[in-house]
Amino acid sequence: MSAEVTAAVARAHRREWARVFAATAQLTRDLDLAEDCTQDAYAQALQTWTRIGIPDRPGAWLTTIARNRALDVLRRESVLRRALPLLVPDGSVPGPEDGLDDDRLRLIFTCCHPALSRDAQVALTLRLVCGLSTAEVARAFLVQEATMAARITRAKKKIAVARIPYRVPSSDQLAERVSAVLEVVHLIFTTGHTAPIGADLVRRDLVDGAIGLARMLHLLMPNDAEISALLALLLLIDARADTRLSAGGRLLLLSEQDRTRWDTRLIGEGVGLLTDALRRRPPTRYAVEAAIAAVHAEAPTWQDTDWSEIVALYGVLLQLWPSPVVELNRAVAIGLRDGPGAGLDALAPLLADPALATYGYLSAARADFLRQQHRWSEAAVAYEEALTLTDNDVERAFLTGRLGEVQARLSLVAVSLRIAAPAAGIFRILADPRRHTDLDGSGMLRGAVSDGVVSAVGDVFVMKMYYPPYGDYEMTNHVVEYEVNRRIGWEPEAGRGHPDTVPGSTAQARWGHRWTYELTPDGPDATIVTETYDCSRIPEDERAAMDGGRVWIKSMTETLERLAVLCAGQRG
Repeated sequence: MSAEVTAAVARAHRREWARVFAATAQLTRDLDLAEDCTQDAYAQALQTWTRIGIPDRPGAWLTTIARNRALDVLRRESVLRRALPLLVPDGSVPGPEDGLDDDRLRLIFTCCHPALSRDAQVALTLRLVCGLSTAEVARAFLVQEATMAARITRAKKKIAVARIPYRVPSSDQLAERVSAVLEVVHLIFTTGHTAPIGADLVRRDLVDGAIGLARMLHLLMPNDAEISALLALLLLIDARADTRLSAGGRLLLLSEQDRTRWDTRLIGEGVGLLTDALRRRPPTRYAVEAAIAAVHAEAPTWQDTDWSEIVALYGVLLQLWPSPVVELNRAVAIGLRDGPGAGLDALAPLLADPALATYGYLSAARADFLRQQHRWSEAAVAYEEALTLTDNDVERAFLTGRLGEVQARLSLVAVSLRIAAPAAGIFRILADPRRHTDLDGSGMLRGAVSDGVVSAVGDVFVMKMYYPPYGDYEMTNHVVEYEVNRRIGWEPEAGRGHPDTVPGSTAQARWGHRWTYELTPDGPDATIVTETYDCSRIPEDERAAMDGGRVWIKSMTETLERLAVLCAGQRG
């Protein structure tokens, strides 16, 4: 089997699956049989094309093979199949298809029959019309593959048992059926616009197929504002298609794209359709999404983007179509309008949303805001999370590059010491701020202002400090890590008590430091204690003066040595 044949079959699957399957389903009136015969045709192509060469019209060849295979099965099983529930043939219930004799359109309306749930309608169409694998459909829905497989099976069975007609519905039924079809077309487009899995960023076959179906629906129902709005949305987004990748294949964000290369013809058509749709009825979900795309399309530069309008439009969209993904997009827009801190605050409530637990764009958005704040260690973790949830090779390459950039900026310094004491005893000393005067080796500590011991993340304790250039000051520490007998860490409160703050100044100078102690048992009566100093969030000029935090190694070493003395029951 040659690589050329394998590539040709893969290409034919992307481009021709819907036509081959739909034509076969029209013959069999059985979705499962049509799917089996279509898959057999593609399997046969891998063998036959190696011998005879790749046909001039692969789609026609595959359709012939699939239909012949179906006829063979039908002949063998004719008696049995007469007793089985089948799709109602197209000719039995004529539909308003004047000039629109397209099997794919019939198939979509069959899959989107109101007898099926909305999720089943969309999933079934993606599986049968677009030829996506069950795993790809599951990812589009943010559910497990087994859940999606069961959903698709139930939907196909219901179509057969209910004898749902294989046709475009009559005129009086179109209005009530079109909303489900539009959702299908939209999801086909979004799946193609950024492929959930694979080497290519875009599945052009899905994008072109969705736009073609939207145009077909617009031709069928030219006065339907919702159809016009959806077509506008697809065109406005697709206008940016040629600028999404660099010459070397790197993903380019919207802020990096060359807007002079955006397709002005598609933008003009999309804006015209949107304007017309807004004149005819109150805005729908697709109209608001198209309006957001139009704001981007009409901004001459990234800096000129009206983020206040985009945030407001996302607010309207949330009312029309409540969705965690819309909330995520609105949070990102808030961050782009008000700064990364505001963006992180807006993203925070979404971290607990189970619908976004496997949605890589949430982690990626958070990582970027953390990166902008120079919170390198946290950004690295967020980029790593995004990578584990991303299967598209182009997006993975982009995230890997960003992760590398962030890791290069990390400033973590660690010192370890084996102490002859159990972890619990060492932890008690570290968790008691009153003992820290005995621990510090830098000569900076005067003592604890706060009484009591640390017991949880969020606890606060105050230390009296002394540093010759600045004299006495106090440092408020917030506990940011706490795992009993395993780990404890704290960081000074930003903007308060920093020795660089001139007396009387209102400037909010940042600390940015973080200390963490990790305890690893080494036998029954010994523990390896690692003290880590993280200065990754300190402004770069200050970090440079500290040599990336390495000036603290001597102090950290002395701290652990004093800790060992304390654990031995002595006072240093």
